[in-house]
Amino acid sequence: MQHINSQPLLTWKILIHFLVVSALILMQSTGYTNPVLVEDITPLPTPKSSFPREFTELNGQIIFTAKWDPRDSGGLWVKDLTTHETHLIRKIAATGLTKSNGSVFFIASKGIWKTDGTKSGTALVRNFSEASFIQGLTNINGSLYFVTETQGAPVKLWKSDGSEVGTVLIRAFDPGGNQSNPHSFVSMGGRLFFIAPGNSFIGVNHNEALWETDGTVAGTRLVKDISIENLIAIDKTLYFTTRDDTHGEELWKSDGSEIGTVMVKDIKPGSNDSRPMSLTELNGVLYFLAFDESHGQELWRSDGT
Repeated sequence: MQHINSQPLLTWKILIHFLVVSALILMQSTGYTNPVLVEDITPLPTPKSSFPREFTELNGQIIFTAKWDPRDSGGLWVKDLTTHETHLIRKIAATGLTKSNGSVFFIASKGIWKTDGTKSGTALVRNFSEASFIQGLTNINGSLYFVTETQGAPVKLWKSDGSEVGTVLIRAFDPGGNQSNPHSFVSMGGRLFFIAPGNSFIGVNHNEALWETDGTVAGTRLVKDISIENLIAIDKTLYFTTRDDTHGEELWKSDGSEIGTVMVKDIKPGSNDSRPMSLTELNGVLYFLAFDESHGQELWRSDGT
């Protein structure tokens, strides 16, 4: 195998110090040397935390979730960046805010909803009343993907164009045991790749394998039946970690085909684990943490060769 173009770069302490200093320099250069309160959603005389979350930009607005009382389930809010006004759109427990095709979509009340930032423009896309929960709402190339689970039934992967009629089932997965649902959606070459139950077992549970879909039933397939974690896409290559009896847990890559799914390098030779983690892309280069005998756990980089 060709030697990987990888090397230890920085210790965690140096990296954290660099990030903190960079943030302070950026704040000073932009004039924002001190944090300021943007909006007090739960003002005096009874101050409480509003827990604002999931800030999503849409047409000069910031849409987010917040609570005005800890006893409430929360609400969907909007801040206009021109008028600087902040108001409640709808009292609803929204999660998974995702921008797609001129709207912000979210999960609430066992359904998929959308909003344009106004009360009248907030509506239910499709109801899944039978579902125990909905999760994983993700925009891939203008299409929404998400997962529903109903007790005693297979886990279902769905695709939506943002309309009720355009929300269709792609595939049902038998999770087996206490296996997790399809997750870690990434886009490469116009196709969606993700982790979902495979055909092999780890104890009583299915393994978590690499799958792909083009958004159709016929175009959804298992790429390779190996257990993977930490899936990320950079340009035309998928990177992830997996473990086998020969090499332990190491860094792998895939071009989306079974034959093109291979180990990048055995960083810690033999069956010992190098435990690659925190896979991150920067300027087309993969950075990650890994362990070897010479350096301990350090920051590495790879161009995939």
